[in-house]
Amino acid sequence: MPRIARIKDPETIHHVMCRSISELTLFKNYKDKVKYLELLALYCEKFQCSILSYCLMDTHVHIQLDPRGSDMSKFMHGVNLCYAQYYNKKYRRHGHV
Repeated sequence: MPRIARIKDPETIHHVMCRSISELTLFKNYKDKVKYLELLALYCEKFQCSILSYCLMDTHVHIQLDPRGSDMSKFMHGVNLCYAQYYNKKYRRHGHV
């Protein structure tokens, strides 16, 4: 069964949650969290989005995001793809994060 289509209202604020794959620690140290926040800032500037609040936990992330009419899916894809590449290179692994 397909998932329900995402509402794309430019006036809507979204709660976004991203998880790591099973039993993988997403942020092993403070530097990993800083890197993720740097990527959020970079992509916020690129997509003209606004982060209202966030919570970085060891295995997942919560973000309150105001996309301001930009494509939220592409925004999150960019952030998570870049972080996965960073993580895999740093911890000498490959595959999904």
